[in-house]
Amino acid sequence: MDMFYYESEWGFIITMVHLGFSMWACMDKRFNKLAIVSAEIALGFDLVIEPLFWYAIAPNTFPDMGWSGIDLYWRFEMSLVHSIPLISMII
Repeated sequence: MDMFYYESEWGFIITMVHLGFSMWACMDKRFNKLAIVSAEIALGFDLVIEPLFWYAIAPNTFPDMGWSGIDLYWRFEMSLVHSIPLISMII
């Protein structure tokens, strides 16, 4: 429940839901509209989240973290959550 308030988590979830709708639309053309609308919503989130993270949050957060243990996990997790949605939308 802690992640409920973060826009980046919402963007990640919306993007994954969109990918599901897109695969569903490949099998049944009735879901094309749902896939297109969810793509627009997801891309809107992703275009705000990724630059905001990499230009405002990461430069202030990453220097304080180490390269082992839980700090390495958080570096990896934050990098993936803030990059994969936009990359998957572009590809």
